[in-house]
Amino acid sequence: MKRVLVLGSFDLTHAGHVRFLSKAAALGDELYVALNSDDFIRRYKREPILTWKERAEMLAALKVVDYVFPNFGSEDSKQAIIHANKGADELIIVHGDDWTGDSYMEQLQVTAEWLDQRMITIAYVPYSAGISTTEILQRIADKDMTPFCRCGMICVGQSVLDDRTEHKIDARRRCKKVSR
Repeated sequence: MKRVLVLGSFDLTHAGHVRFLSKAAALGDELYVALNSDDFIRRYKREPILTWKERAEMLAALKVVDYVFPNFGSEDSKQAIIHANKGADELIIVHGDDWTGDSYMEQLQVTAEWLDQRMITIAYVPYSAGISTTEILQRIADKDMTPFCRCGMICVGQSVLDDRTEHKIDARRRCKKVSR
């Protein structure tokens, strides 16, 4: 059985992620995803938008993904790679071609010799240009995301709005008239 391993954060899963995972899955019989922890994302990128559990649930729901598990070692990915390799006849680690070769192996904290000893290969698939979590966050930042209340005004001071909240008597909320 040929197993494919992808390691990543997958915060705000988007079409680029889905395309990448589909291409990765096509390279083998099973697709495993070693999902980075929230702490790792904080150190490596920024504060994650979704929790590990939320990201894992979304990935597991994709029909191309067979198994989602924590990237146990965070920066040192050897533990996750060894875990994914158990029971496989062949393991292929897949990444987007935006980051290849020695720099990718350095990020995983593995060497070509370490991979060769375990008969593990790395494959690169085309990167989906034009979409990324960073770009989506910028799109959101560029929009006026002020929530509208059912009363037809803007409610300030509480981000979750629902029918049952008596906002006019809730001290945390203030409504002001706006034109839509």
